[in-house]
Amino acid sequence: QHFVLAALGIPRPRPGEWSVTVGGAVARRQVLSLDRLRALPSRTLAVTLECAGDPYAPDKPKRRVSTARWRGVPLEHVLALAEPLADATHVWIDGADWGVYLPGTKNAERVSEYRKDLPLERVRRGDVLLAYEMNDAPLPPEHGYPLRAIVPGFYGTNSVKWVNNLLVAHGRPYTLFSGTLYNTAETVDGAVERRQVAEIHVNSLLTSLRNGDVIPTGTHRLAGWAWGAYEIARVQLRIGEEPWFDAKVDSRIDSAWQAYESA
Repeated sequence: QHFVLAALGIPRPRPGEWSVTVGGAVARRQVLSLDRLRALPSRTLAVTLECAGDPYAPDKPKRRVSTARWRGVPLEHVLALAEPLADATHVWIDGADWGVYLPGTKNAERVSEYRKDLPLERVRRGDVLLAYEMNDAPLPPEHGYPLRAIVPGFYGTNSVKWVNNLLVAHGRPYTLFSGTLYNTAETVDGAVERRQVAEIHVNSLLTSLRNGDVIPTGTHRLAGWAWGAYEIARVQLRIGEEPWFDAKVDSRIDSAWQAYESA
């Protein structure tokens, strides 16, 4: 039931023909087979992914959020095999999907790959994965089989699927999905800079009741999920104009959402 978004279609590669190239600003270019990647030390993390929404309509809310267990090799370990140069700042991550984005619309544009970038500083935290399993099973094609990135705490657009190329670089790329879409304009020291849509904002969802439900007078349990880039420390609820009151919040597991309920 995990949400699926594929901007450029769904590649269906043959596993024996798949490899990942690590190049760019590195001392030793690498071409890694899936078997070699699977032989590296792995991590399993529960991670909540949320869609950043339509970049052409950022004010139109999109409630796409799901949680799964992902197993893979930390991206940090993969890049270390190629020895990034000391002054490199970013890694560009390419997916094998290509084609026309939003065909038949005024915003249609042809692209050769789905490319995103991450600061190496973020990768060095050790929790960015090149994942090959989802919920203890091989990745399904629609979720990036045979290999996808998982970036805990970042919007889903950064978790590139069908990864086949890693390019260590001095700075960010200027491509459709990195330099044009999924960026925000922010004023820094008087100048406007384009910043990557990265860390998930704090959000929550009530699941014990649905919008429009009619409920009888009495006592009702309120429960739901809260999530964000970092652990949620506190959730408060209120009914109408009554005072806010604290809910009970479960501890966070890895980078997953947290359940809450009325105490």
